[in-house]
Parts: sequence; structure tokens; C-alpha cells
Amino acid sequence: MTALIDIDQLRTFIAIAETGSFTKAAEIVHKTQSAVSMQMKRLEERLDRPIFARDGRASKLTEDGERLLDGRFGMSDEARIVRSSHERWDGQGYPDHLAGEAIPLGSRIIAACDTYDAMVSERAYQTPRSASEAISELRRQSGGQFDPGVVEALCQHLQELSPPDVRVSARGTPARAR
Repeated sequence: MTALIDIDQLRTFIAIAETGSFTKAAEIVHKTQSAVSMQMKRLEERLDRPIFARDGRASKLTEDGERLLDGRFGMSDEARIVRSSHERWDGQGYPDHLAGEAIPLGSRIIAACDTYDAMVSERAYQTPRSASEAISELRRQSGGQFDPGVVEALCQHLQELSPPDVRVSARGTPARAR
């Protein structure tokens, strides 16, 4: 039996669902807008139904698209993890407002890692933060946005990889280099 949706299509589908834009999704998945459109056309042909509808310049999920996103078309565990990666430990996230242990562990790990990467990476809209600043921010958001256990494990791992000048104390404040 062949898979209904491959992981590349799934990443693209979720990027469009999250952003409401084929153009923004193309940037996220590092493809051209044309390639993204073709992928979704193939997926819709495979499902034999539309999964997106145009709403002005935005793309919204159809009812079938919502079902696909919700897993009612046989969405994999991996897709559920990606879907829940914008949930928050305190329940204030989206799309399902899950909280605490109800959020899949993989989703909690993705949320913290993705946020760290966004903070330390060059972006068109912001200059990158230092590793110590990013670690401090993760710790500041621990228990609110992020799972405290995941944050602590990630910060310990990052500090093991980092040179002494970016080490951060357990309270999240930069430690002095020796």
C-alpha cells in the first residue's frame, strides 16, 4: 500500500495552511512558488478534491483541507507533531489550544528548537541574537510558551556545544567567560 501523502508534500501543505500563502510557503520549504503549486495540484488530484480555496490573496483550507490537516485522511504521527508545533505549554497556542503534556513531545521539542534557530539566524526582519541571548529568552519563556523540561535539556545541550563566552547560568543570565 502506498502512502497517501509524502513528507515533502506534507511539509508544503502545512506551510501553506500555516501562512495562508503559497508564496510564503515556498520560502519556508525552499522551493519556487511554481513547484509548491504543482505539489499541491498533485496532492489535490491524488485526493480527488480541492484542499485550498482562494480568499482574495490568501489561500484558506477547504473542509477537505481541514480534514487532511486534522488527520482524518490518515495523517501520520509526524504530521500531528508538525501540526502541534505552534501549541504553547500554557495552552495559548494554536491550532487546538493544547497545553502541557497534551502537546506531543516532538511538537514541544520542535517549538523550542525552531524558536532558538529563528533567534540566532539571519532574518530579513531582524539581526541574529547571540547564543547566550537566545538561551536566556528560551529560559524566560519556559513554563509559558515552552515545556520547562525541553527548554532545560535544549539549553544544556547548546551550552555543551558552545564556547565559554556564550555560556548562560541556570537562571538564564549570561555567565562570565573565564
